[in-house]
Amino acid sequence: MSFWKQLIASLIVIAVAVGLWVRFFPGAPEMLESWGMEWAMAAVPDRPAPQTEARQGRGGFGQQPALVVASRIETATINDRLSAIGTGRATSSVSVTPFASGRLTELSVESGSRVEAGDPIARLDAEAEEIALDRARAALDDAEARLERIRALRNTNTATAVQLNEAELAVTNARLAARMPI
Repeated sequence: MSFWKQLIASLIVIAVAVGLWVRFFPGAPEMLESWGMEWAMAAVPDRPAPQTEARQGRGGFGQQPALVVASRIETATINDRLSAIGTGRATSSVSVTPFASGRLTELSVESGSRVEAGDPIARLDAEAEEIALDRARAALDDAEARLERIRALRNTNTATAVQLNEAELAVTNARLAARMPI
C-alpha cells in the first residue's frame, strides 16, 4: 500500500476514535470546552448541557432526588470485643537461663515486676545438689584424715613421699569438689 493511502486510512481511524470518545466518554464535553473547542460539542447533539451536582440529584434513579433518612444521634457500644488472628511480638523481653537444670519449686516475682541484678527470682529443687555437697564434704573429711595418717607415718619413715603427695592432692581435689577455700 502506498504512503498516501496509509495516511488517509490512519486519519480515518483517528477521526472515528475521537468521535467515539466524544460520544461515549462522560467528561469529553467539559474537556473539549476547557481546550477551547466548544464547536466540537456539536458532535454530541442529544447530550444535555452540563449540570451541577445539586441539580442532578445523584439518587441513582436518573434525575430523581436522593432519599435521605435522618435519626437522632445516640451513643452506644456496638461491639465490645475484637477477635483477630495474627502474630504478636513484645517490645522488650528477658530470657532467664539457670546455671543448672531442675524442677522449679518457688517463683519469687510477679509478671511485670522490676528486679535488680543479682536478686533471686526463682528457686530450683536443690536436693540432688545438697546430696552432692554432703558427699564432697564427707570425701574431704576422709582425705584430711588420710593426710594426717600419712604425715604421722612419714615422720616414722613408714610412708613414702609419693604417698604424702598423693594424700595432699586428694585433699586439694576434695576441697575443690566441696568448693571450700584451700
